[in-house]
Amino acid sequence: PRNFVLGFISVVLIALVASCVLKFLDLPLTNNDVIRHYQISKIAAASKPPGLIVVGDSSAGNAIDVATLSRLSGLRTMNLSLTGSWGLQGSEGMIRIARQRFPDLKNVLIVQTLDIWMRPYPTDAVFELFPISEIRQRNSFDQILGYYFNLREIHWHLKALRRRPSFQIDRANDYIAQRPAKFSNGGRRAVVGKSIGNRKITDDKLAELDSLTNYCRKEQLNCILAHGPHLDVIVRNSNNYLTSVAKALLSRTDGVTLINTPIALDASEMGDTTDHVSPAAKAKVTHIYYQMIAHLLAQ
Repeated sequence: PRNFVLGFISVVLIALVASCVLKFLDLPLTNNDVIRHYQISKIAAASKPPGLIVVGDSSAGNAIDVATLSRLSGLRTMNLSLTGSWGLQGSEGMIRIARQRFPDLKNVLIVQTLDIWMRPYPTDAVFELFPISEIRQRNSFDQILGYYFNLREIHWHLKALRRRPSFQIDRANDYIAQRPAKFSNGGRRAVVGKSIGNRKITDDKLAELDSLTNYCRKEQLNCILAHGPHLDVIVRNSNNYLTSVAKALLSRTDGVTLINTPIALDASEMGDTTDHVSPAAKAKVTHIYYQMIAHLLAQ
């Protein structure tokens, strides 16, 4: 019947509009939303511009202490790291947001975990962090419609009402709170023989890296790319993987300064994962990074 068809079409249209509205409300449904909101809020609330920002994933968020790095470098520092799920596009997106807020920003330290180079392309990063012009340039019209008018958005919001994100921000550590069981307190133990693996850097990550380096070069930013810290036993067991990553990065990093030396740490300095520094060791590890980048920073 005609009324049934019209009613069905009306319900679908209402659902599509509702899904779009929910998307633009940008509620913190997931753990990745929690850290994104937290880091962007720091940019908005800053009363003075930073002389140095740190971007990257959880290896950076747990490794770089802004008070220590600010004191050592003489540059006001902000750590704006997200998680590995955001990839290098997430790092570029945070640089773009910071650059828009602080036009005179010059120094950027990019710290990515060692296994980031094997991870899939983070589609949401461009939609969530990049300006509209870039979203249109990097996605087809169908992809944009599919993202903003996704009926699953309604399901995700209903699901979130029953289960809130598990991440909590540890403001003293300026990042996501770590779980109680850590390598440093014996709650976790290294597995003998474990390695990152022997897979090669993916084409997706090379494309992300090209985008990041092109942006740094275009904006004349002093971008420094470094590896995140990792448990020493895993670094020792991952020579083949690290060699292939080093080879790939050396040929694709025009526009950034590459520090290709992994930081291997003893279990006593590691937190709840193999690439999370224990909060107690954060200042010490920050000293290590400063010694690596001190001569590269623009004052």
